[in-house]
This record gives sequence, C-alpha cells and structure tokens, in this order.
Amino acid sequence: MLMDDIRTTVAFGVAGEGRGHAARTIALSQRLGDRFRIVIFAPPSIRSFLSEGLPDAEIIDIPGINFHKENHVIKYRKTLLKNLTNIGRIHPDIKRITALMKENSVDAVISDFEPYTAVAAKELGLPVLSLNHPGIVLRYFSMMPDALAAKLAAKIMMPAGTKELLCSFYGGDVGPILRQEIRNIQPTKKDYYVVYTKEESRGAILEALKKYPEKEFRVFPDKNMDFIESFANCKGVISSSGHQMLSESLYLKKPVLAFPQKMQFEQRLNAIMLEQSGWGMEGNIKKIEDSLDKFFNSIESFPLETTTNETFLFTDYTQAAANCISAFVESEIQASPESRKKPFSYGRHRPAIVQTA
Repeated sequence: MLMDDIRTTVAFGVAGEGRGHAARTIALSQRLGDRFRIVIFAPPSIRSFLSEGLPDAEIIDIPGINFHKENHVIKYRKTLLKNLTNIGRIHPDIKRITALMKENSVDAVISDFEPYTAVAAKELGLPVLSLNHPGIVLRYFSMMPDALAAKLAAKIMMPAGTKELLCSFYGGDVGPILRQEIRNIQPTKKDYYVVYTKEESRGAILEALKKYPEKEFRVFPDKNMDFIESFANCKGVISSSGHQMLSESLYLKKPVLAFPQKMQFEQRLNAIMLEQSGWGMEGNIKKIEDSLDKFFNSIESFPLETTTNETFLFTDYTQAAANCISAFVESEIQASPESRKKPFSYGRHRPAIVQTA
C-alpha cells in the first residue's frame, strides 16, 4: 500500500522556457492533487501562469535557464553569457533547494526539463522521474549542429540517474498532456485564424499578414480576448513550433502553420513531424509570404495525405501520464536503493528512428 496521502509529497520541477512545461504541470497536478500533496518548484517567469491554473498551489521560486533569441534565431554564445550568473550560483542554489525539499518532506520529484530539482533530489536520494517533451531529441538521429546542441542541452537538463517518461504526439512514451480547458471545450470552425507566436518573430509575421486584408486574424497573447474560445473555434493556427501548442492544435483538429526557431532542433523536429502527420506545414520565416500562401490555399484540404511509418498520438493522454506518475511514486517509495537503479516499466510506445538532417 502507498503510504498515507498526507505524508506523500510530490514535487514538480518546472522549466521556465515557454509555457508548455507549466501547462503540463497544471494538467497533471489537477489529476494528482487528490492523491498527493503537490509542491511546485518553478522560476518566477511562470509563477503567474501556474497560479492562474492552480490558484491554491504551493509554488517555490527557483532559478530559470533561458535561451537568448534574436530575430527568430537562438544565439548560443549569448545564451551562455545570459546564464553565467545562474551557473556561478549553482551550488548554493542546489543547497537551498535541497533544504526546501527537506523542509517540505518531499518524497519524489517529477522534473519537466528542470535540472536544479533533479540534482537536489538525487542529493537526497529521492526518486526522480524526467517527464518532458524536449528529451525526444535524443531518440531521433541527426548530426546537424542544432541537433547536437539540443542533445547536449537535453543531457544537461535531464541529469544522469533520472528515469524517463517522455510525452509527445510522436515517438514518446505517452501522448500529449492537455490542459483541462482544452479537454473540455467543443471545437467548431469559424472563418478566422489564431496567431500565437514568440515575441522575436511576431513583428515579421504580423507585417506579412497585412497583405491579407480579406482574412481575420486574432493575435495572442491579448488580455482582452478569450484565447481558449478563439482557439477552439478558429479555422487554423499560425504559431511557433512549440510542442504544447502543436499538441493542443492537433487534439482540436486545427491545421497549423508552424515557424520553428532557427537553431532549435526540437522545434524543427516538431515541425517535421507536424507535416508528416498531415495536419500542418513547416513555415520559413525568410519566405514568410510563400509559407502563408501555401497554408491559406490548402486550409480546406487538411488533413493532407502523407507517406510515413511514424505513429502519431493526437488524443488526450493526461490521465495515462498521471497513472504512470502514481505508479512510479508508489513503486519507488517502497523500493530499496538497489532496486531503484532498475528501469521503471510503464509500457513504452517505441518510436521509429528517423533521419532528421
């Protein structure tokens, strides 16, 4: 039997780059809150988003590691410089997080691409489950520079000794983890497009959209409009290539024109798989008008016919992922230190290995 719920505390370590990590944490906490006490360790940049989705959540601030981007391109040298302060403070920060985990009687850690909590947990001998999407880059072969950089980043963000549960609409252990608002809404199709892009690419996209005055675009983020309602009823989506946005679009059967950030292999891989699924296209920010024309001209034809051996998962796997977490916590808390070193079995969906150069 699992130990008393009051004494079983699960900590989520959440990365602050984008909102996909936070959205997964919200969705899973809503499913697990009745079974475990949840404590969330997250950077201040996503505290308000987490608090909005989980008003009663216990949230503890930790440092965040973020990419430096310019004109839709990740600059790795400036990213390193941007994070030097965090790197210089890594030991005292981990010591503080370790103390906070002790103070909160944490029993297990679920790390969504967040290395501080994973390392702190290992210091305490706590079981760690790496549940995220970006780690998917380790399962696909490419020798391109952005791929090698992404694989190195994944190794850093998923420290050795943690066990994996990767969520993805392609090649993952479980499919997409979706917010309750997305799961509950009934989609329709009206004659407008939702535009949700990163700040560094928004200017170029909005400028290009001026050449289509006959079309209606709802641009987000916008505090004066209901995103979920607009999203559920749109004709199509123009966005960056983040996995959470693509997963939610695919679940609602919304065609997507996705613009991956340059030098961001995960987003490029997401866009490749989006095209292979038949539900979207990879956009080119340097040829934006061509990309928009192709998307608008094809909008009534989705899903497009494709030839691929890849298996895609478009349905809601939130409960399945929550069940995996429950099983992990239960088995790991009861396990001896020796048995914790063995792989955790959750019925992996085996990915195809493809060339993504």
